[in-house]
Amino acid sequence: MSTIQWVLNELAFPGDMKRGSKGSGVKRLQEWLWYHGLHIGIDASYGPATESAVKAIQNAKKMQETGEVNQELWNLLLKPLVMVLEPVKETVTLADSVLFHSLLHLAQHPIEIPNNNCGPWVRLYCRGQDGAPYAWCAGFVSFIYMQAAIQKKTKPAFNYTLSCDNLASQAKQLGDFISEADIINKKLDVKKSIHPGSVFLIRNPRNPKDWIHTGIVVQVEKEVIHTIEGNTNAAGAREGIEVRRRIRQYKNIDFAVFV
Repeated sequence: MSTIQWVLNELAFPGDMKRGSKGSGVKRLQEWLWYHGLHIGIDASYGPATESAVKAIQNAKKMQETGEVNQELWNLLLKPLVMVLEPVKETVTLADSVLFHSLLHLAQHPIEIPNNNCGPWVRLYCRGQDGAPYAWCAGFVSFIYMQAAIQKKTKPAFNYTLSCDNLASQAKQLGDFISEADIINKKLDVKKSIHPGSVFLIRNPRNPKDWIHTGIVVQVEKEVIHTIEGNTNAAGAREGIEVRRRIRQYKNIDFAVFV
């Protein structure tokens, strides 16, 4: 992952910061303070609230409470991101690698910070972009598959995309698409046709050619799938705030069996 520019940008230390500092580096600092539970304003200005939050982190980590940020503290704040980028476990198959990386990300609880589709995790999955238009569920799937391909030193299973519709289109072109209708009409055995590491695609019930949410299948049962998915919430919304586990029925769901 060390050669991917948008990843490098997210990891880059913006330089020492203290009260009175301003700019994009301070904004990134405030996002990571927010991620660690210190919910200050994110305004790119290093004021008393930011200084207090920095001191709180330093106190919790038994560091000198200077209220200033150096490389050491920056590395500590970004450790969850580094942990998902530098896995050490070897996997047997590409599907195993997809599952491993999905669980790795889930464990760090990627979340929007603080507004809709904003923050470092969204930028990680959306190739350096964030903001309201960047619904990031397909970006999450794409990033996991990219990591799996890099680890296995193989060609990516599909082209990186931020679009559920494009994921479905690529799956069809590759012959990897299984529709809900296929499962019903062809009486497919879901446990044999779909497997952990596959991608699910939720259709818009009002438009069968529009897919509105996606994620990764981690377990297949007769009537339900267990998933790990981005940009959802406890209710399973298609525009949530985090990476979560879910259990979903097969209704309005198609699949891309890329691995």
